[in-house]
Amino acid sequence: MTTRDETALLVRRAQQGDESAMGQLFDAYAPQVHATLRHIIGPDGELDDLLQETLIKAFRSLKKLESPEAFAGWLRRIAIFTARSYLRSKARRRWLRLVDAPDPARDDAHEPRRLLRRTYALLDRLPPDERLAFTLRFIEEMSLPEVAEGCGVSLATAKRRLARARKRFDALVQTDPVVASWARGERRD
Repeated sequence: MTTRDETALLVRRAQQGDESAMGQLFDAYAPQVHATLRHIIGPDGELDDLLQETLIKAFRSLKKLESPEAFAGWLRRIAIFTARSYLRSKARRRWLRLVDAPDPARDDAHEPRRLLRRTYALLDRLPPDERLAFTLRFIEEMSLPEVAEGCGVSLATAKRRLARARKRFDALVQTDPVVASWARGERRD
């Protein structure tokens, strides 16, 4: 990762049309953007497309960025809003699914990837705005003010969304014995 000053210099060059600087910014920040998207939406075949969408949005609006020093936070917010849009569209499409979810009893309870998929399957059942707040706080480990800023809401609204999301998620965990067992610390290695 580049330093803040190096990033600011690259941003200024990119704002002037330097494609090499855009490439360097892409290389430096793509892993961070990918991680943010993955933490919010979970394992999903659309991650690479969402990464590209986020970076394209950022580079198209780069000239509007008034403070090149704020690039990293600005890019993270674009990633958050891209993920939120994706979650909202995914929630709208959910009713179109004709195939039932796989039988959780057939999963290997001790395989980390399957546990992760099961956890994100539970997160899929949260309303998109609550899921976004929940994942920013508990997966991205952002502070409450950062969650509020990332969601584009007041601190009070972010706290309410987190409280609702936590309550719903805790109830959903109880519907999946494997995730519930893991959450209680009953893991067997």
